[in-house]
Amino acid sequence: ALSINEKLLPPTDPSFVSSYKNIGSAYESIGEYAKALPYFNKMLAIHESILPTHHPLLAISYNCVGEVCYQMGEYSKAQSY
Repeated sequence: ALSINEKLLPPTDPSFVSSYKNIGSAYESIGEYAKALPYFNKMLAIHESILPTHHPLLAISYNCVGEVCYQMGEYSKAQSY
């Protein structure tokens, strides 16, 4: 489904958010943090482009990226999120 949507929709379409979060979370749950990070970054980029600065969903995106950075041992990068 994701590959079909990627062909039909612009890359910042909000419908991608749940797919990116689910794929990132799946990789995170099996310890594949480096594979999870790009999906969480895509989710964050979409949220940053469509949501106001203090929106709760934006906070969730920042948390996902920060948590994966932390799990990868990139503590200073994690703190920035």
